[in-house]
Amino acid sequence: MSLKQISNFGHAKLIERMAQFADLDASVSFVFRGVLSRYNGTWSLLMGTLTFYEKGDGNEQEAEAWQQHYPDYRFIRGLSGEITLSDLMASLSEERRISIPGLADLEFERENINWTESLTPSHASEGPFPERCFTSRVCSDVYCDDSKLIAHGLPFHTSAFEYIGEFLGLDTFHGNSDGRKGELSIKIPDRRGHITLSDREAHFRDGNGESAAALMLVGAIDGKPVQLKSEEKFWFERDKASDVELWLVTDSDEIIDYRSSSEWAHRLVTPNGGADSAKLFQIVASGES
Repeated sequence: MSLKQISNFGHAKLIERMAQFADLDASVSFVFRGVLSRYNGTWSLLMGTLTFYEKGDGNEQEAEAWQQHYPDYRFIRGLSGEITLSDLMASLSEERRISIPGLADLEFERENINWTESLTPSHASEGPFPERCFTSRVCSDVYCDDSKLIAHGLPFHTSAFEYIGEFLGLDTFHGNSDGRKGELSIKIPDRRGHITLSDREAHFRDGNGESAAALMLVGAIDGKPVQLKSEEKFWFERDKASDVELWLVTDSDEIIDYRSSSEWAHRLVTPNGGADSAKLFQIVASGES
């Protein structure tokens, strides 16, 4: 199991994990971004994300609804609403549907779905805090065709797959062979704390939660060890740093946030890391391992 990921757990564990980051019975705002596809007259979720936020988070700027309706695809961004996480999970597990304001209820084919939890660090999240992302394939029989996108009053696209990737911020979308097809992701900010880097210092900010006072920032910058408690700072010259490994952990060793020049998915780009990146790209391009 990855340090930053918990895989293959069911509904009960999902509720337990979500309760660590939010009040399950409080009404919380969310925005939805996703793509629906139609096959044989039935609309299904091709891929979508519900992002929960509070006032002051960066997600508020996406709250304006925006949709594009093509004959066999619907591209949706910024549909917003409020719901309790308890109601959301009940609709997913018991009714196998999700109700999003502005859309008809989406029904899911799968029962007893399993979930994966992953961590998006604060420098790569949509708000100021790191995010916990809970993902499951809720639609197993989604079909999509790489057709041209043609509709009255909408931009023309030569490839639906290319536009889906662009719209969802994916490097590539592989169509019917894409392993993410049919997935719903639920993003919840982890407000217990986050790392802050400036040009001259590294530190972290405590957030909400009982464990905030027990957080510690550990790691190393260019081989120099870092171990910081709340309100302590590590001084360094960021424009000269090439190897950054900073991990915000609880006293039970749970990772809350990180900055890493070696974690590829959310790699922290450093000013002096360009040579290493160029070497890595050269190795990948030449097919070496």
